[in-house]
Amino acid sequence: MLYGKIAKSILDGSLTFNQICISGRFRGYYTVIQPVMGNGGHRLEISASNPEDPGNTALGEHIQQIRANYGGINHVYVRSNSVAFDLGYGANKKFVEFIDPFVRDIVSFLEAGGYTSGCANCGSQEQVDCYNINGENVYLCPNCLEKVRAGLEAKKEVVRANKSNLLHGFAGAMIGALAGGIVYVLINKLGYVSALSGLLMAFLALLLYEKFGGCLDIKGVICCAVILIATVYFSNKLAWTWEVFDQLKSYGWRFGEVYSELGSILKDSDLTGTYTASLLQGYLFTALGAVGKFIMAVRTSTGKYTIKKNK
Repeated sequence: MLYGKIAKSILDGSLTFNQICISGRFRGYYTVIQPVMGNGGHRLEISASNPEDPGNTALGEHIQQIRANYGGINHVYVRSNSVAFDLGYGANKKFVEFIDPFVRDIVSFLEAGGYTSGCANCGSQEQVDCYNINGENVYLCPNCLEKVRAGLEAKKEVVRANKSNLLHGFAGAMIGALAGGIVYVLINKLGYVSALSGLLMAFLALLLYEKFGGCLDIKGVICCAVILIATVYFSNKLAWTWEVFDQLKSYGWRFGEVYSELGSILKDSDLTGTYTASLLQGYLFTALGAVGKFIMAVRTSTGKYTIKKNK
């Protein structure tokens, strides 16, 4: 479902879609609905605060009371000047059916309790606007926006000075990739699709590079990419070698012989296409587990940030 259509169909059409997120004021309360990259869900944030409810404690208690009435709420973040929800719904009919009554329920509580809406950081109601900061959309006042900008500038200098240890990172990535490769081969041997093992391989390689190398920077991305490409190739070949060896060992074939002659065996058996498809599938799922992290690493390794006022 298109976001423009969603915006018009919920909350009396009070919110608008600006090509980045759905945002606006519903009954006076700043509201942002944005997709969460990587999991297909959404985040809902409502700016609200009340001097008589420090830390929005009472609001948090109310949310816990009504949470059981609404499925699909994965996480709740109650802050001093806002409340946010990670939702498991995609951009579909169920999402629309959930979001409208849920937000109305929250806003009714806010109105009854005398909560006001302003900057999600400090609660100020002066010159509040919605900004996209490194892909996250939030309502901020001018003072808090400048504080965020200053913090990102300071972080940029620190990040630029922070370089990974390539040798240590390489060792970590190898350990992670090999562990994932073993799982890849074993799952394939059990007769299951190795999709999850490809994701696991990418996750472990990136995690251990970062842990051993200190951080995941551009050279770390290149290192991990090379390791993952090689590991998927050899894991897939080992998995197929094991499968073929089980069929040929009774004829006197050794595992090493099957491995070295696998290409010819597959060609003679008309299985080259199937083998290639399984290899490409392994690369696909490994890429799905790595691309998002790669993009984030390239962006953060330069300290680059973006701040844009939403229209």
